[in-house]
Amino acid sequence: MCKFTPCRKIILLILLTAVLIACGSGGGGGGGNDGGGGDSTTISGAAPITYDATDITDTSAKLNGLFVNHSGYQTTVWFEYGVTSSYGNVTASEIYANGQNVEIFPLADITGLMSQTTYHFRFVTQNTGGTFYGSDKTFSTLITPTILASGLGDPRGLAVDSTSVYWTEYNNGTVQKVGINGGAITTLASGLTSPTNLAVDSTSVYWTEYNNGTVQKVGINGGAITTLASGLTSPWDLAVDSTSVYWVEFNGGTVKKVGINGGAITTLASGLTSPTNLAVDSTSVYWVEFNGGTVKKAGINGGAITTLASGLTSPTDLGVDSTSVYWTDINGGTVKKVGINGGTVTTLASGLNGPTDIVVDSTSAYWTEFNEVKKVGINGGTVTTLASGHCDFIRVDSANTYFTDFPSAGNGTVKKIPKN
Repeated sequence: MCKFTPCRKIILLILLTAVLIACGSGGGGGGGNDGGGGDSTTISGAAPITYDATDITDTSAKLNGLFVNHSGYQTTVWFEYGVTSSYGNVTASEIYANGQNVEIFPLADITGLMSQTTYHFRFVTQNTGGTFYGSDKTFSTLITPTILASGLGDPRGLAVDSTSVYWTEYNNGTVQKVGINGGAITTLASGLTSPTNLAVDSTSVYWTEYNNGTVQKVGINGGAITTLASGLTSPWDLAVDSTSVYWVEFNGGTVKKVGINGGAITTLASGLTSPTNLAVDSTSVYWVEFNGGTVKKAGINGGAITTLASGLTSPTDLGVDSTSVYWTDINGGTVKKVGINGGTVTTLASGLNGPTDIVVDSTSAYWTEFNEVKKVGINGGTVTTLASGHCDFIRVDSANTYFTDFPSAGNGTVKKIPKN
């Protein structure tokens, strides 16, 4: 306990210094008083901070800011934006009544932007103390996707070959295709019961019927439907090679295969915990177990099961190349990989918003999230957003990324964008 005058003076100086610092702070990125560009913003300046833009599409974005609405000041706020740091456009202003020293996070949705264009923007506040500017930030709009097919009921599984894009419509019970550059939609099969995922080879399109418990095929130009396997328990994802069709049974807990022309069904793995998606190479079949939190493999003719990764949150979909297996984790918000024989798990991307479908090529992994299509290098690095929308299934070819966009029933589309 201090009783002496010198000690009281020291305490007073400490308190005064704290007040001066609080009043003189520039807000960690705010602009200067009356556009001066310095950090000498007084308390009346409400310390404007420009935050990163979000929800960026090919023609729109959301601008974000922060200021402290100090007691005794009515503050008007807006954003300036444009293709240069001279801006040229402003958003509608908002007025905040005398504050209670609370943080306010204004935002503004801007539309009518040009695709593939870099925009500058900053947050501005104004009150009786003057006009105050946040720092300049930039964002770049995305490329506008090419719509290949529209007015779809519920586009799901997706596949692509050198001429066409194929998909299922789960609720409408159809398998359809369109040219890789668009055109007329061709219905290859109809009257189906919940067709789910599909795969394609040089002659046929193959799909699972989840509720009907079948694997079926039809020619890539249509024709008679052939049932390859029936009596299955919730078949979900499937893949095809030169001799066989492989699939997982979500509720049956199995991985199975049958010849591409039918025949005896072979169980490759059983006793699994909610297998959802699979991939095949020349020697092995790989799958994820959603509720089991694992990535596993077995030989394409069966045999011992190898666990490649475990302790995962909810592995969702996977892809494979000559060295690694890649997967999404919808609840973990990650994209990861491991060697095809196991080893150390590498996180390629994290902090994602529900990543689901994934494919890989020789350089990158591509995936869908709830509202975006993204990619990252197969060894990690910067995550790039390619497109926005209610994205679900994704495939790639040598030049383009194809994806389904399903905002609501009857408004589904199949789209494409360049890979780079």
